[in-house]
Amino acid sequence: MAQISISTGKEEIEIVRDGEKVGCIYFAPGDAALISRLQEVREKASHIEFKETEEIDDALAQADAIDNELRGLIDYAFDYPCSDIVFGNSCTFTTENGVSALEQFLNGALAIIEPTLEKEAKASQKRMSKYTNKYK
Repeated sequence: MAQISISTGKEEIEIVRDGEKVGCIYFAPGDAALISRLQEVREKASHIEFKETEEIDDALAQADAIDNELRGLIDYAFDYPCSDIVFGNSCTFTTENGVSALEQFLNGALAIIEPTLEKEAKASQKRMSKYTNKYK
C-alpha cells in the first residue's frame, strides 16, 4: 500500500513542578496552529471572571468551574488532555509571586515555541529562495 509520511517535529517536553519532574507533554513547537490556539486561550482566559460571593460553597464551586474551564482550554490548545500532567491537583490560577500556574505554563511553552518558529522560518525562506531568486 502507498504511504505518505509526515514529520511534524513533535517533541517531548518535560514538566517540572516545584523542582520535581512530574511528567512530559508532547507538542510540535513549529506548529503555527498551536500558536493560534494559544492566543485563543489567552484571549478566552482574560475574560473569565470570579464573581464576588460571601458564601464559601459558592466560591469553591465557582473556583472549580473556572479551573475546569482553564484546563479545557489548555487541552484544546495542545490538542490532547495534558492539563492534568501540567497542573496536577493544583488549581490553574494558583499564583507564585503574582503569576498564575497557567501563565507560568504558557510563558514556558512560548519560550520553547518562539525560537523554533524563527529557525523554521529561516530554513523555509532559504529553501524557497533558491526557487524564487531567479524571478527577482
